[in-house]
Amino acid sequence: MVKNSTKRYLNALRLTVEEPSFSYLAKIMNAHIFTLPFENVSKLIYYQENAWENYTPDTQSFVDNFEKYKFGGTCFTVNQKVAAILQDLGFDAYNINMGPEHIATVVRLQSEHILVDCAVSAPIFSPVRLERSDRNIYIYHDEKIVISPMDKENNLYEFKRYIKGTLTKDQWVFDAGLPRSQSYLDEMVARSHQQGAMFMSLLRLQIWQPTRNITLKNNRVRIYHPDGTTEKRELQSIEEIEEVVQHEFGLEKLPVRKAIECLEARGIDVFASLNKEEAF
Repeated sequence: MVKNSTKRYLNALRLTVEEPSFSYLAKIMNAHIFTLPFENVSKLIYYQENAWENYTPDTQSFVDNFEKYKFGGTCFTVNQKVAAILQDLGFDAYNINMGPEHIATVVRLQSEHILVDCAVSAPIFSPVRLERSDRNIYIYHDEKIVISPMDKENNLYEFKRYIKGTLTKDQWVFDAGLPRSQSYLDEMVARSHQQGAMFMSLLRLQIWQPTRNITLKNNRVRIYHPDGTTEKRELQSIEEIEEVVQHEFGLEKLPVRKAIECLEARGIDVFASLNKEEAF
């Protein structure tokens, strides 16, 4: 019997329960990416309200808070919840780490390892069939993702992200066949809450829409179009940020003001100049 929280998640994606298959997996991943935002608003608020390092919401709370606030999350929450939901739907799903700061999901389907990453904030809209290609390449605007095998027999693969042709720090070697224990994942989550950790030190929001990709980093919004054009705005007040989140992102329930207040309590001013590493 499928859990009620799973049915509500599927309802948010406008999907129904089906038998496990690659096509169903593809429907879920694509619908998730175009429905739930990649954001750290929830992470900042969860941490402030719960005050323990390895906290992520359970699946029921994850679904509740999407319905109530339009929370999505970062990889630390999203990919753990997606794995749990896929398990409830009958998939052989588990979490892996791709590098020290990214949790992903792998599904084993008919002996094939399939990467299902709903929170890498990259233009990967469908499951990655790791063993079926010598190179999987995904391109949108100035961004390119390359996933390549290093040792297929031992399930070792490499993930690289390029911006304008330059390799970024997102360069990971990962073992697609190594499920990580909950204690291992909890330690990763705890590190992600430390002072100075990326998603505790800035405001971050992204959503994919059918005709564009919208991102917010602190007070800077960028709208990327598939033809290569970019709209840029620097927002001057919390009210302007709220307006953009409501009207451009379509996330009128997202409590972005509360997240900004969480950052202020940590001594972080979202209107201060971004340094070169943080800038778009």
